[in-house]
Amino acid sequence: MKIGVGIKTGNYIKTGKSMKMRNSMGEKIFNILNLTFFMVFCITIIYPIYQIVVNSFSAEAEILSKGFRLIPEKLYFVNWQKVLLSKLMWNSFYNSVFVTALASVYSMFLSATYAYPLSRKDMPDRNFWTFFLIFTMFFSGGLIPYFLLMRDLGLVNTRWVLIIGSISVWNTLIMRNFFMTIPDSLQESAKIDGASDITVMWKIILPLSLPVLATVLLWNLVANWNAWVNCLIYISDPGKQVLQIVLRNILTASTYNILSQNGDDIYKQITDPSARKSVSTEGIKAAIFLFTTFPILVSYPFLQKYFVKGIMIGSLKG
Repeated sequence: MKIGVGIKTGNYIKTGKSMKMRNSMGEKIFNILNLTFFMVFCITIIYPIYQIVVNSFSAEAEILSKGFRLIPEKLYFVNWQKVLLSKLMWNSFYNSVFVTALASVYSMFLSATYAYPLSRKDMPDRNFWTFFLIFTMFFSGGLIPYFLLMRDLGLVNTRWVLIIGSISVWNTLIMRNFFMTIPDSLQESAKIDGASDITVMWKIILPLSLPVLATVLLWNLVANWNAWVNCLIYISDPGKQVLQIVLRNILTASTYNILSQNGDDIYKQITDPSARKSVSTEGIKAAIFLFTTFPILVSYPFLQKYFVKGIMIGSLKG
């Protein structure tokens, strides 16, 4: 048996070769309150999502008559069957994937190519171009001039109208600040070896900027996937609308008669009173909500390890 002798030194207790910190009563109370707060906070986030999952597998009568349920009384797969067999859902899903993928890559490309020159100390009039960028965060041309511009360019009622204007000034500033943390010696060494500015950017700066690139990519994916206002304004063709518009139409189906605009069966389940008797209206809405959020939930874990590092480094140095 090994017996250690404890020596008290301030807030530390020395036992053998180790030093253990002794928490004061105030620190213990703070830790308990902090843990309790975050537990309650997590429950308030998880509860509504879990309730939606349960509702997506529940019948209409069970949803309307029962309160919170850990599991459905009987698994009801008709809701998901209606969603997964709907041509409208898959067509709008394709539109969302198309717009989100291209808009995210397009926005990252423009942000990176604008942010890198602004991060260079030897760029002429760098402060002016930085001010010019920030100025657009507070003042814009307005909705009507932008709509007229898109109409004159022939982009109204096309998917490209949702891609062209997807660049974010905030993301550009975050990338600029991150690029400024990379030592100038790396760029100078590459230029001594004959590398151009474009080569330095693509071969040195961007490979070293994976944290901020992953962070900006995640922001772009979430923003473009959840965007629906621009689609509502610029696209009237149902075949080109994104998934968020379909979700909005279904959630507001009680006040807007959209059955006459779209012949898809899933709209009929929501708007036709005779069809509601055989399906779960609220269950279908819950299934569509999960169907809409699932891609973002799947992509987040792959980018999470870069997220905190990218946002912290990119926001500290200005």
